[in-house]
Amino acid sequence: MQNCKLDVAIATKNKINNELLEVGREGFRYIRSGIHSTKPYPSFFGDHQFILFQVFHSLVSTCRSFKMLSNILFSLFAIAPLCASAMPMGNHARSSKHGHVHVAETAKKSAYNVTAAIDEAIAALGDTSSKIRVARDGGFENGVYDCSDFPEDQDGVVRLDYLGFGGWTGVQKNDGAYGTAETCQDNTYCSYACKPGMSKTQWPSDQPSNGVSVGGLLCKDGKLYLTQNGTSSLCKSDDDSAYVKNTLGEGVAICRTDYPGTENMVVPTFIDGGSQQPLSVVDSSSYYTWKGGETSAQYYVNKKGKTAEEACVWGNEGDDYGNWAPMNFGSGLKDGKTWISMFINPLATSTLDYNIRVKSDGGELSSECYYEDGEFHNADSSDGCTVAVTGGSAYFEFY
Repeated sequence: MQNCKLDVAIATKNKINNELLEVGREGFRYIRSGIHSTKPYPSFFGDHQFILFQVFHSLVSTCRSFKMLSNILFSLFAIAPLCASAMPMGNHARSSKHGHVHVAETAKKSAYNVTAAIDEAIAALGDTSSKIRVARDGGFENGVYDCSDFPEDQDGVVRLDYLGFGGWTGVQKNDGAYGTAETCQDNTYCSYACKPGMSKTQWPSDQPSNGVSVGGLLCKDGKLYLTQNGTSSLCKSDDDSAYVKNTLGEGVAICRTDYPGTENMVVPTFIDGGSQQPLSVVDSSSYYTWKGGETSAQYYVNKKGKTAEEACVWGNEGDDYGNWAPMNFGSGLKDGKTWISMFINPLATSTLDYNIRVKSDGGELSSECYYEDGEFHNADSSDGCTVAVTGGSAYFEFY
């Protein structure tokens, strides 16, 4: 039980003996059958409290709704006093035959109430699947997750509630036009974000002929399915040959394009002042291809001081964030070389309020490009530059 993470407090009546009672070991098992426990009450109850604490910790980590959490905790913690009412108290209880019968009857009532408490927990969650969910260390499983169940327990996956799609980066209808849906529902592709330095692995190989990109998991018959069956990991680590270093006194949000997918710039990387974060350097030989052509990771670079929630969202004309951010980054791996680029966002109407320089970290750069006081230097053009690095890493320094 300690090796599983209960990301929802769901159990059914037929699971009580195998799961919850096993946690209590002999104490609760003997109560249920009307046999006296050989374990002193305080020790048993201490173990049981510890398990309830484990459940509580898991719930705090996973439940987004306080109301839902409070309902579940009320049901679960109700178990403890019920157990206490059925527990024989030391030698005094064991010496009485009448006490044995009384304990058996009380145990039956307690078992019934425990079952009811679990039912309340299930009802509070609105889940009728009758299963206990555990951490998915072995990778994503087809047909296990409900479409309404964001797979945040998968390695590297990041939940983005502020976008309004239930944690997803976006949802596309599988209707030939591939417009945006409001929720992950039947016959839609549900896209997701990965941690900085990682990329999603899921997109259908059969892409639309009109040039629209489609990405994410497929929702079918109420369940989620992989769109690339060659891997069960939803996120994979990219080449670790590039990163962003922020020497400013404020944080900076850079926003990766959800590609393939909605192509909105909503996948966040936030670099606190005085820290660094990896860029996704995708391998062009194995990453998504568009109409047969290789692609790279693309970012929108915002002014300092904006959070990811403020900056990595779709903006309007005249804004200075999101798709209107002043600068773009690109990164990729091809022919054994890491390529990084920075260039002015053609939509932007503002300039960055800090400077950027490409620097080497043990590697050799093809050029030393930098952006300072609103202008590029040692660049391919006045709009930007592309730099190759071999034998090490490169990074963008904000200063």
